[in-house]
Amino acid sequence: MSVARPIIHQTLDPLHRNWEYPEVIDSNTLLISTCMQPLVEFIPTEIIGLIIDEVVLADKKLGAFKTVKACSLTCYAFLQHSRRHIFSDIYAGETDKLLNFCNLLKDSPWIGQHVRSLWIVLPGRSYSFDQSLLSVHHHLKHMDQLKSIVIKGYSLEWTVDIPLSLRSTIVHLMHLPSVVDIRFIKIIAISPLDLAPCNLHTLTMTSANFMDKCRPLQSIKCHKLYLEDVIPSQWIRHLQKRKLFIDLKGLCIYLSSYIQQSLYFQLLSDIPYLEELDLRISDSTYSLFPSILAVPPPSLKCLKIRIHNSHLSMLTCLIDRLKKVADTAGHLVQHLSFNVMSRSSSISQVPLIQDVLADSSKWPVLQRMSLRVYVRDMWPSYDAPEAGWEDDLKLRLRNFLENRQSNFGFFYSITDAWTEHYDEDDKIDWHEMVRNPAD
Repeated sequence: MSVARPIIHQTLDPLHRNWEYPEVIDSNTLLISTCMQPLVEFIPTEIIGLIIDEVVLADKKLGAFKTVKACSLTCYAFLQHSRRHIFSDIYAGETDKLLNFCNLLKDSPWIGQHVRSLWIVLPGRSYSFDQSLLSVHHHLKHMDQLKSIVIKGYSLEWTVDIPLSLRSTIVHLMHLPSVVDIRFIKIIAISPLDLAPCNLHTLTMTSANFMDKCRPLQSIKCHKLYLEDVIPSQWIRHLQKRKLFIDLKGLCIYLSSYIQQSLYFQLLSDIPYLEELDLRISDSTYSLFPSILAVPPPSLKCLKIRIHNSHLSMLTCLIDRLKKVADTAGHLVQHLSFNVMSRSSSISQVPLIQDVLADSSKWPVLQRMSLRVYVRDMWPSYDAPEAGWEDDLKLRLRNFLENRQSNFGFFYSITDAWTEHYDEDDKIDWHEMVRNPAD
């Protein structure tokens, strides 16, 4: 007696798997088809998807997709769900990787539908494209469901603009209706005309800028603008004279001690309907942000403060500055968020939240408070986190909330484990601290 099974050709790498017609084998062999038939028949597809999702979450904590790749080799039922995660984020960091990925899309165009995030590093001015890349880069257009694009200039030199040889393909991807996030890194002559057809949630400019003399026929639709390592005066000119953006409601600024405070203040004043302000500060820029919010935008609702590499001694200065912010902007803020990366687990003993929110009259409309504490202990020069510091911090916060007459929601995320996207709110595992029922 004999039964049929599908054949896997070429290699066990899921990128090159191909299912063809069955062949006859001996019935004593362990058969994929007979083993998987009950799984497909009795377990709903949605449940299989949830199982794969949990596997992916575990893989992300380990920084690799080894387990989900193994699942993709197990059976056809797992294959479709696994592909969605395996090909979700593509990093084409070097020219040879970009060429390899283009060839992969040429041979397997179905991969494009699974890609949600693409990171491209452009070649430097001294690099001459070979004909192999010129002939296949248009296959990138198979990624018709992209949501996020990162375009980075060559790491060893400033990139003026997107090379003409790649321009048509990259602009095509930027204009996809599914694309909501675009980030430029080290590109200093971006044409606003390329962004005018976009409908973005976030636009991130990291050491990047627009052309000075190019004026778009229509404004760029963008909800939130991230400015990192940029010159504020250039952006003040863009916002004042050229009216580049419409629907701009959020602004994220990485503060620099080398920039005059008045420029940051003027930058805020040029966004009349600003609702969300995200300030990224370090130990050297604590003194800047109170003056920035001396006259806050009247439409401000959300204030987020991200503190990186903080020394405990500097947190005392930070608390004093935050109290000044409460005097000027506290009556507007509905959502207050702190995201702290500290070098020491002794941060649990610093009364950051307790002191800032001590006077509830200064935060009359506060509805949500978020606290993210991440102790970075990845370098030997830093002390290892003390045992139980997370529980100590949670207890101090709970005691403070239970003794405070207020009805705002409190959400927290506390960890000493390395995690990717530690400063992105939508990718943080938030927990709500619920008061005792008796309260």
